[in-house]
Amino acid sequence: MTQILIVAIPLLLLALVGGLLYVSVRCVIRFPILSLIVFAVLVSSSVIYYKHFEKQLRLSYIPEGLKVEKIIYASEESWGFGPGGNETGVIVYELPDTIGEQISKIGIDYFSSLQPLSGDSHDWHGQFEKWYSTPISYNDSWSYTQSGNKTTQDTFVPKIETYLLKYGFGIPLDPVIANAIDTAISKKGNFFAYGRIGMIIVIPETRRVVFAYNG
Repeated sequence: MTQILIVAIPLLLLALVGGLLYVSVRCVIRFPILSLIVFAVLVSSSVIYYKHFEKQLRLSYIPEGLKVEKIIYASEESWGFGPGGNETGVIVYELPDTIGEQISKIGIDYFSSLQPLSGDSHDWHGQFEKWYSTPISYNDSWSYTQSGNKTTQDTFVPKIETYLLKYGFGIPLDPVIANAIDTAISKKGNFFAYGRIGMIIVIPETRRVVFAYNG
């Protein structure tokens, strides 16, 4: 009986798929305009859903307390999938004026009240515990150049490209965006933190938040 089912189920599924394909072809032939409209609606709906999902995922990287809603810029790439894959990205958000003003007034103490995104306590999204003031100081995450050479503390200048290249998987960035981030992490008045994945940079003066990740 089991052997019969093993043979019969795939055949039934194949017959079902064949039947649906036959009906679809018949509909296209008999109602070409209607079929095109239905296809266009399905494609458009899929694109809209994907864009919405992508935006919500990107917003989830930032603590709720910063109240970001608008994404200004994004550059992301991936190589492979699963544990052996690599991903690198930079996402820039607009920081609301009210939050930027509070951070400028309170300083780093503002971030002690930030709560991560609500949900699973094991989820890394939006969770940054220890905050630091810029400029970023020399450490292993910022010590490699594009050529693969390691800088020294004496020659160190923080650049976002250096952080992204830590594992050898760099990505192209808009020069204006890269320069703005480099300026922000090289002077006083801004703040940053490392998460389990990636890092966040808050720039209250220009009302920007940056999420960057490597590896």
